[in-house]
Amino acid sequence: MNRWKRIRGPRQAFALGLLTAALFCRPSAPAWAFEDTRTATSWQVYFSPDGGCTRAIVNAIAAANRQILVQAYEMTAPQIKSALVAAHQRGVAVSAIFDPSAVNERNTMVGELSAGGVAVLIDSAHSPGLAHNKVMVIDQAVVITGSFNFTKAAETRNAENLLIIRDPALAAAYAKNFANHLAHSSPLGAADVPAPKPSYHRHRSYFHRYYRRNYW
Repeated sequence: MNRWKRIRGPRQAFALGLLTAALFCRPSAPAWAFEDTRTATSWQVYFSPDGGCTRAIVNAIAAANRQILVQAYEMTAPQIKSALVAAHQRGVAVSAIFDPSAVNERNTMVGELSAGGVAVLIDSAHSPGLAHNKVMVIDQAVVITGSFNFTKAAETRNAENLLIIRDPALAAAYAKNFANHLAHSSPLGAADVPAPKPSYHRHRSYFHRYYRRNYW
């Protein structure tokens, strides 16, 4: 008898799923990180708070050789900013697209990123919505994405997830999307960056009183 036929019912299936995860998704330092490197397409996943997301991003940036494309709503994590500037200084082509509100956020690193030589652009095309991506594409081969904003609070306070996926085909799709947004973005300093408007979101009043004060 085929041994797989003995697995019946949801409890047995769930147990098999846990066993599969234990065998193939081995934990790596730091805690709350898992990876699968069995195939040419590999991935790592991290969970915050304090799950090593920022360190994983910094390490991926440090490994870049040719190009880094960034799409982000905001950036207040000094480690990520410094890693991107260091990449630019060693000859990696670094370009970053941000939402307009990123320029005026408390503790923003966008100005310092630009001062460090990184090409910074503002995507104003989605108002009254947001340019809300959290993406990096590295060397046309690695995609960093997930809910994790490139902020201090995302690492230390928020419940977030971060995926690092090595897949050139997926990276090409994200790079194409980056190019689409690049086409309607403006260089920092030349863009008409509006101040945040209280009416753009039904929760905007609360957003300003609490979310913006504590989130970043």
